[in-house]
Order: sequence, then structure tokens, then C-alpha cells
Amino acid sequence: MRIINTSLLEEFGHSHPQVEQFLKCWRYEVQAKTWSCYQDVLKNFPRAMIMKGGEAVSFELLPNDCYIFSILHYNAKILVIKGIGSLHQILSLKNQSIFLQEQGHAYSSH
Repeated sequence: MRIINTSLLEEFGHSHPQVEQFLKCWRYEVQAKTWSCYQDVLKNFPRAMIMKGGEAVSFELLPNDCYIFSILHYNAKILVIKGIGSLHQILSLKNQSIFLQEQGHAYSSH
């Protein structure tokens, strides 16, 4: 999968060095995948929270501590990072309508 908004991971890793290695491992593993549906995601990340018809996915980076929230565009093989933080912070994104399915966005495959 191609990851969009990796700067969010880098910024979070710099300000939270205790999770930097976990972020690198997560990024490496996601980039090596080509998911075509949310069931594929759950095979690799069984603790992922799948929302909004499978397009919105929250990955648990550290148990009960750090999560990555993303939108998956399965056909384009793109994962867009929308936020990273505690479960409370990720759930607050829901209140900001980030959980709404994105429509009409085209991403280059390069």
C-alpha cells in the first residue's frame, strides 16, 4: 500500500521517541501489503478497528495507548493517514467528521 501523509508519523515519532520504532515497523509492514478489502487488513492487524464500510481503519500501534487512524482506498492501493494519538484523540476525529467516507479523490500511483 502507498501511504499518504507520512509526515504525521514522522512528527509524532520525533515528539514521542518511545513509539518511533513501532511506527517504522508499522509503516514497513503496511507498505509491503496490497489489501483489497477490510478482511485483508484484519488478517495482518487483527486488532484494527474497521469503520465506515471498511474504508476507515484505526490501527492499534501500542495496546491501549497509541493508534493510527486512516482512510483506505483499496482500488488505488492507498492508505491516507488522518491522525495518530491516544484512543480518545482518535475517537475525537469521529466528531470532526473525518470518519465520513472520502469521495472523488484521485491519487497518482507514482
